[in-house]
Amino acid sequence: MKRLTKRCLIILTSILLLFSFYCYSGTMLITKLNQGETIKVPVKQDFTIKLKANPSTGYDWEILNINKEIIQLKDKSFVIKDSIPGSSGFDFFTFTSLKKGQSLLKLGQLRSWEGPGSIVDSFSIIVKVQ
Repeated sequence: MKRLTKRCLIILTSILLLFSFYCYSGTMLITKLNQGETIKVPVKQDFTIKLKANPSTGYDWEILNINKEIIQLKDKSFVIKDSIPGSSGFDFFTFTSLKKGQSLLKLGQLRSWEGPGSIVDSFSIIVKVQ
């Protein structure tokens, strides 16, 4: 019975992961591999940043720099990789472009109660809205 439960949880988790990637397939998907790049986006277009995360450690990705006149956060979600409590997964940040211009978009992985001195990882791109 325990094996069956474990198999069901693995299958369910796999389905949820596939569904999450499907949900984000309609937008441009940006990953850590795009670090430091200039990303070109049309006006009123969504784009999503996917970063490895494990909120159970206390570290969470937060926006450190953004020009809110050019791009705006639309949604932030976390998708767990395994059904095991404390497992890592991915943070998804979905932004929408508002008007033509350029914005440095910087995110940091930190413990919010400890502030910027606790940053253990960062991600930045330049978003050029055309």
